[in-house]
Amino acid sequence: MGEVIVGLKVMPESPETDMEKLKNDIRNA
Repeated sequence: MGEVIVGLKVMPESPETDMEKLKNDIRNA
């Protein structure tokens, strides 16, 4: 979970895209 948050902070493209990626990462985890 920490790695996902760090990745979002490193590459902030758009809130919506980050949220979608976060949801996908949680499902894959």
